[in-house]
Amino acid sequence: MHLERGDHESALPLLRAASATAEATADADAGTALRDALAHAEREHAAGGRLLATFTGHRAVVHAVSLSADGSRALSGDDAGDVRLWDTATGRPRALKGHRAAVHAVSLSPDGRLALTGGHDGDVRLWDTATGRCLRRLSGHTGSVRAVRLAPDGSTALTGGWDGTLRWWDVATGRCLRVVDSPEGPGGAGREVNAACLSADGRLALFVGGRTVLWDLVDDRRVRTLDRGTIWPAALSHDRRHALTGGGDRALVWRDLATGRSLRTLRADARPPWAAELSADGRFAVSGAIGGTLRWWEPATGRCLRTYDAHFSQVTSVSLSGDGRRVLTGGDHRVRLWQLPAPDAYTAPFRICRPRSHTELTRYDDRVAALLDDAESSAGRQRYADALALVAEARALPGHERDTRALAAWHRLSLVTVRTGVRGAWAAGTVELPTSGTQAHATADGRRALCADLDTLRLWDFEDGGRCVRTFDGHDGAVRAVCLSADERLALSGGEDGTVRLWDVRTGRCLSVLAGHGATVRSVRFSGDGRFAFSGGEDGSVRWWEPAAGRMLRAYAYGRHKVDSVCPSADGRFLLSCGEGSRARLWELDSGHRVRTFEDLSRDAVTDSPLLGLLHSAQLTADGRHAVTANGDGRVALWDVAGGRRLHVFEEHVGSDGHAEPMTSVSLSTDGRFALAANWDTTVRLLDLRAGRCLRTLGGHRRWVQSVHLSADGRYAVSTGTDGTLRRWELDWELEAREPADWDEGARPHLEAFLAAHTPFGRPASHGLQSVSYDPRLARHGQPVWSEADADLLLRHLARAGYGWLRAAGVRAELERMAAAWQGPRPLPAPRREPTGLLSSARHRYRAWRGRPRS
Repeated sequence: MHLERGDHESALPLLRAASATAEATADADAGTALRDALAHAEREHAAGGRLLATFTGHRAVVHAVSLSADGSRALSGDDAGDVRLWDTATGRPRALKGHRAAVHAVSLSPDGRLALTGGHDGDVRLWDTATGRCLRRLSGHTGSVRAVRLAPDGSTALTGGWDGTLRWWDVATGRCLRVVDSPEGPGGAGREVNAACLSADGRLALFVGGRTVLWDLVDDRRVRTLDRGTIWPAALSHDRRHALTGGGDRALVWRDLATGRSLRTLRADARPPWAAELSADGRFAVSGAIGGTLRWWEPATGRCLRTYDAHFSQVTSVSLSGDGRRVLTGGDHRVRLWQLPAPDAYTAPFRICRPRSHTELTRYDDRVAALLDDAESSAGRQRYADALALVAEARALPGHERDTRALAAWHRLSLVTVRTGVRGAWAAGTVELPTSGTQAHATADGRRALCADLDTLRLWDFEDGGRCVRTFDGHDGAVRAVCLSADERLALSGGEDGTVRLWDVRTGRCLSVLAGHGATVRSVRFSGDGRFAFSGGEDGSVRWWEPAAGRMLRAYAYGRHKVDSVCPSADGRFLLSCGEGSRARLWELDSGHRVRTFEDLSRDAVTDSPLLGLLHSAQLTADGRHAVTANGDGRVALWDVAGGRRLHVFEEHVGSDGHAEPMTSVSLSTDGRFALAANWDTTVRLLDLRAGRCLRTLGGHRRWVQSVHLSADGRYAVSTGTDGTLRRWELDWELEAREPADWDEGARPHLEAFLAAHTPFGRPASHGLQSVSYDPRLARHGQPVWSEADADLLLRHLARAGYGWLRAAGVRAELERMAAAWQGPRPLPAPRREPTGLLSSARHRYRAWRGRPRS
């Protein structure tokens, strides 16, 4: 069993159960291996890192932190000029008052008795931490001070700032001992000193001022120039043999100071490192980056040992205790203290895998082929349970869990069985985009994906090596929204030019341009039959289009807030929209009523996230019974559409103080049981809506994930990110076989949606209505009408929705019975009668109405 770092806590119960099973079955080899894995996991659990404390009280962004050698005291400074000294045991702060501008640099002496702070106005102050009194002001800097360091013995101090100078001070007298100009000269752009540190003996200084330079303060000479064009941070080992610097390629570089040569590149993602510090023995390092991640490194090997979601947006500063076991981080409005794992927590014995002969491997291949043939025969006779057992046996053979033939057979069975969970998920292809990806839409089989990468729209083929097979040019500005029709012959796009464009996917030709939005279009969607289109934009409107005619049928006002997402229901009756304003709205397309409003979680969330009040995405399940919203506070909510109630909130990854990165996109499986949610923390989460838990976290993006979309058959998902990649993921589902039957009541909502969508348009206007005149194209009336091809599409949809085990003849018979008794779709219970916010129509000028009866 392979145990990933950081997975020990969730794996412990599984390992204990597996070990007990092995002992009960007298499997000596398995028992030995599992006991070793269990012992290793228990060691990790005992020594694993964790969050010890969160110190709140700052009213502005925390820019700098420092921790005493024994970890008992912590110092922090923020953008409002507040400096706080914390007792880490009790969490009680002491305010050090005096700065009148932002404090960007702080330093505690190892014994915690002295504190040094530097402000944006050039003010540098020395403090007595016992009394909170300012002992001395160090005057000399003429610009913002960005680096301050007290020598380990407390006798000297180092400061650096945007005036392009590094200054060495005598702490006792406040006299400036040395002024060192930036390598590029004092003052001016690119010459600012942004980071500086002192060696253990207080003699050498490493600082960044356009270049990274090692300087001998006593002899006043440059020892070595390490790099040019680097960015902060900079850290120096106590033995003066190594340095950790920020590279221009957004990575940390481990250097040999004797030669200046780069030994290792520490690269985790594409986000710039903002702060870094080395442990006293130089064995470990910690770094903080834009995006809020804290990483624990082993510089000698270049390995990232552990990653923590430390802060909301970025980690601005880090500081280690003397023993290297605790780390203090600053970011957003908080200061946090972390316990790092024991240094040797990851030591485990090597084990040699048993080699297998060619004859043995060939025998396995032959066995797999025979099992898959038998499974195909059983599936053809509708013996789905037998077929599932045969394919499971084939996949259980060594080396064949992800065999291509076995996976294909398993996927085919997923269309005649029911998904109950997920066996695994992995990356299945990556495309490097010319620019940052904004949104993507996968084809039904997941083979291709339509992706907007800021400046244009492209169709990518993953099965053909990630080749771009077609480019759609026409938008004047960035493309922000894309969507494929159900038959994949048409595509919609929306962009910063305020237009919605209809494309022929086979030729790449623009068929029509739909103009009307007054700002960027953020979301576009097709109706189920592909006849209509819907869009939402930053102008605060939701619009209903007839693309073939190039006409707008209606526009709905979302208020003064931007619209980020629109989603029509499968029956063509409703449209769900969301964006700013803390709520999602469900519109009845026929009448223009706003029939449901789903309130955001911000009213009861315990967090001060600046993205509260944002709903980035909202989706309806295929049966129309539930809605899912992705919230700016990092939570995903499941709603009951009929009752308007919130059923569940997914917040396992949210900290106790409400800290979490925002969810940007959500996509639902056709059966409505599972959801994929994209997060700013570079991950995609797979959620089980029925069980109310997160099943998998997919990591691979190096920066924020912008969108995610699950293919209609559920096998693949695609995601885009600001790291400039389009990634495809393969999902391996747990399946459960059902006995073939003619009908199941769970499929009724899907048939009702089918009948509603195939009811013809043309209901006449009601004479009793004076303020609203119905356009006949917008209302449905009469008996449903469908073709044989439409019925085949319904059966295909049912297979993707988990009802492929129903016999086609039984489904068609039930459909005929429902159509014969059809009186129209059932209305939502107790709809709200509020002003519609209707803006306009293609033919008529609509006016808002109050209290009129529903027709």
